[in-house]
Amino acid sequence: MSGTATSCDHVSQPGCIVNALQSGFEDLKQKTIMDFDAILEDVGEFGRYQKLVIYFMLLPAVIPCGFHAYAQLFMAGEVKHWCKVPELEGQDLEFAKNFSIPKELRNGILEYSQCEMYNMNYTDILTQYPIDVFPQEGSADVVPCQNGWVYENTVYQSTVVTEWDLVCDKDFFPTLGLVLLAVGGIIGNYIFGYLQDTFGRKPSFFIYLLIECIFGVATALAQNYYIWVLFRFGVGFTVPAIMATPYVLAIELVGPRCRTLCTILSNIAYSLGLILLAGVVYLVRDWRYLALATTLPFIVFFLYIWPMPESPRWLLARGQFEKAEVILKKMARINGKSLPKNYMVHLRRKYESDKLQQDLEREEI
Repeated sequence: MSGTATSCDHVSQPGCIVNALQSGFEDLKQKTIMDFDAILEDVGEFGRYQKLVIYFMLLPAVIPCGFHAYAQLFMAGEVKHWCKVPELEGQDLEFAKNFSIPKELRNGILEYSQCEMYNMNYTDILTQYPIDVFPQEGSADVVPCQNGWVYENTVYQSTVVTEWDLVCDKDFFPTLGLVLLAVGGIIGNYIFGYLQDTFGRKPSFFIYLLIECIFGVATALAQNYYIWVLFRFGVGFTVPAIMATPYVLAIELVGPRCRTLCTILSNIAYSLGLILLAGVVYLVRDWRYLALATTLPFIVFFLYIWPMPESPRWLLARGQFEKAEVILKKMARINGKSLPKNYMVHLRRKYESDKLQQDLEREEI
């Protein structure tokens, strides 16, 4: 499989990954010397073995993709804000806004400005005039915020926007973070294709899971925006790829008639992951804890390193017959399929015969 580029709008969407992998899967079918679909008919196309692997390992392994693809929207969530006026701290917020913040038309609604304030000596005014005397429009100069901002905390306790003041002239920084997350995904998708072909589906999944966990935890420890966005780029590097391995393994373990079902199930698992993310975001309102809450639970997936099988189709394409034989025998046993006594011997002979014929054809060319 090679890292095929796609024209999809978001690299983490399941449909984009399916399109990107489809041509690679067809290439692998052509590279496989023997007809693996015929072998699946003997060991079981969608039996108990495939169902156990898909339902309890491959579908749950899809969830990290959606978590990391969309958690950043909440880490850098937009928060209402107003200019901070130190002299008015301790005053009622509505009074402070009326007294110090001009109003402006935004999206057809007259609202308090988020980036400007009246330029006045608030200390003198508070001591000399009643607190209900507010500046009239045009009676005071309007200047950009001089002392930072006050943020509304009814939705979020803390975001990268509120912690590093990514507002007004820096309001494009959160969007830039999302762009770099997507760029990391595009680059990772190309590299992922070569990793899968070279090292196999299973090792590639755990390589990407390790990278995702490291950068996901590091995100929570970032001390400034630039370090944070670097870590998010690292997370983005794995976002599409972390879903592709479970998807590829699923469709390579089952017969042709069941591959559409596996694709549908992968999309459903992805969607359920987003629903689960909504619950996590509702409970965790601090962006640092959210980074940990959307990363640490997936460390448990490293337990899959023992039961998760390698793709026998990939093993045969790479000439690793002994490893493929172990998986095929286990598949047949769990699926309740009775194989002829010399089935694996004949299968190996056919493999070696087809390989020899293929080598001869190459020499003739």
